Amino acid sequence: MFPIYVRNPGTGERIYIKEFAQNFKKICSEHQEEGKASSFALIIHDFKNPQVTKVLKDDEYFNSLNEISGHNLTVFYLELTSEYKQKSRNNFVEEMNRFLFEEFEVEDKVKTPAILFFQVKEKEIIDYFFCSLKENTVEKSYLELEGLLLKVSFIMEQISTENRKNYEQIFNLIKLEIESTNTISVIKSKAGKIYKFGKIILFIEKIYSLI
Repeated sequence: MFPIYVRNPGTGERIYIKEFAQNFKKICSEHQEEGKASSFALIIHDFKNPQVTKVLKDDEYFNSLNEISGHNLTVFYLELTSEYKQKSRNNFVEEMNRFLFEEFEVEDKVKTPAILFFQVKEKEIIDYFFCSLKENTVEKSYLELEGLLLKVSFIMEQISTENRKNYEQIFNLIKLEIESTNTISVIKSKAGKIYKFGKIILFIEKIYSLI
């Protein structure tokens, strides 16, 4: 689990949105080279999705998700705190919008919360897809995230060590596994330009089909 801060707190090695947007492909490539991850995800939420924020702030929930993702999946997430709400909200939304537009060709509006799964190879994005997160309570929101990460973990358990750098094939297997669950809304990915954001981050569901 890899936190992204809404604004630069000016301490330690924390990374904030603008810096993340500039360096995330490099970070992903380093994680692959160091054996920390074979693919990636970004949990997208804002101050209107407190259930997700509470899951990520609860030590037991967070540790569980971190353990499940392990060295299979680096999960980026937004570190939201109430002190950022008034001072940083506009900048945070603008920076996140710009990041998703430039890197993932955002066109249509989608409703938060959501999770973006993506794959990087040789410091370039080669594929991605979004899943809507529907649950409104903390417990169910945790179980929803847990279920998605367990699917990735299940796929990785089937892959031998020598094949863990076959990034395209791994990501295709992850897409197939997640798409197989009828209760998960998967949104069409890199085959089409699909995301557009206005003044706030909003998501609507679309039907996903494999490339």
